[in-house]
Amino acid sequence: MKKQKKFTGILFLLTVFIISTLFFTSSVLGYYTIKDLGTLGGNSSFAFSINNINQIVGRSTTYEGYEHPFLWNNDVMADLGTLAGNISNSWAWNINDIGQVAGQSGIRAFLWNNSVMTDIGTLGGNEGYAYGINNMGKIVGRSTNNQGYMHAFLWNNGMMNDIGTIGGGNYSWAHRINNIGQIVGGSEDIYGNTHAFLWDNGIMFDLGGLGYNYSDTRDINDNSYVVGASSVLGGIHAFLWNNGMMNDLGTLGGSSSFASGINNINQVVGWAYLTGDNQHAFLWDNGVITDLNSLLPSGSDWVLSTAYDINDAGLIVGIGNRYGQTHAFLMTPVIPEPATFILFTGGIFGMVVLRRKKR
Repeated sequence: MKKQKKFTGILFLLTVFIISTLFFTSSVLGYYTIKDLGTLGGNSSFAFSINNINQIVGRSTTYEGYEHPFLWNNDVMADLGTLAGNISNSWAWNINDIGQVAGQSGIRAFLWNNSVMTDIGTLGGNEGYAYGINNMGKIVGRSTNNQGYMHAFLWNNGMMNDIGTIGGGNYSWAHRINNIGQIVGGSEDIYGNTHAFLWDNGIMFDLGGLGYNYSDTRDINDNSYVVGASSVLGGIHAFLWNNGMMNDLGTLGGSSSFASGINNINQVVGWAYLTGDNQHAFLWDNGVITDLNSLLPSGSDWVLSTAYDINDAGLIVGIGNRYGQTHAFLMTPVIPEPATFILFTGGIFGMVVLRRKKR
């Protein structure tokens, strides 16, 4: 009798474990679909950012061969246009959860909101590039100042402010801003070395590195986790920084990797070299780095080279090669349908009942 109860208990725990694993870590097991986002009529497209309502922005070539920013929503890719006087070299870099877009049109930074593209100005020079926008509509990027140096900026309510540099250098850039107003980017010191920084409440902190003279950031989440890359012996490695600690995320077997995006459950995406220096997109989750190509459906015609962003539901965007062209992709983790769980659970407990009857 005791053995029978023990067996039943083990089967019950096994059932709960398997279902929980399938439900909560479907990405690890490779349950993904992939979608080609298409183009604006040309041969290539790049997806740089996805928000939490699954809107995607990036850039694509048009029929005429120009590079235009796009907004992809509900299977439709829309051309966001350009600022007056620019017909090409325009990109959308980031989108927030209310559909506002930050980007560049030629050499000018823009805010796109409700179908209107606005030039947000500069720090006194001629150039500006907007790379990040949070849910409050605050924008970060880089711009030339009156002296011709490129500095990181914070734009808010029509005002662009210089947030400075590290170590007396002349150049800095800001990549992303989170929803509590923290900014990440990079800055050169007086020796030309690049330092990753976190800007918080008016103070720019040097995040250090993995041991050598280069580090730069790409993204920050609302938990103040920062991702980017830092030089190591023989290459550069993706890092995850939090609370003063920079952790090496490793590679896919090659010399280098770079982390491009992080969501609010601390999943990280980017690119890494394999042995032989082929570049593949990766997902890092709970200490494990995985080649996204290994999570594609069987028989896929994609080779994914870079993952740029991941939202809180685990949807991933980036670029890959398909039929000899570079196209933007969307990868979606698939959660099994409730009916699947019911059938699976019923099968397991059926085994338990049969086992008990035989006893």
